[in-house]
Amino acid sequence: MAINAYVGIKVSAKEAEKILETLRTQEFVTQADAVTGSFDIIALIRAPDFHTLGQIIIKKISQIDGVIDTETFPVIEFGR
Repeated sequence: MAINAYVGIKVSAKEAEKILETLRTQEFVTQADAVTGSFDIIALIRAPDFHTLGQIIIKKISQIDGVIDTETFPVIEFGR
């Protein structure tokens, strides 16, 4: 069963547009948008399992130049 998660991403202001465009080209990113509030970007990630989700966050998203911090919100479903 695939895992969906929202990832809040804090970035360097001068790198924000470049990071957003980079995220939008990644196969694991379903959607990525610039937002206001605690995060600069929110991305919806789809992974085959939690292990892969962790690898995407640690080895791909966090390694993009200008990414300062991330917070991951796995999607759960009720009443299915």
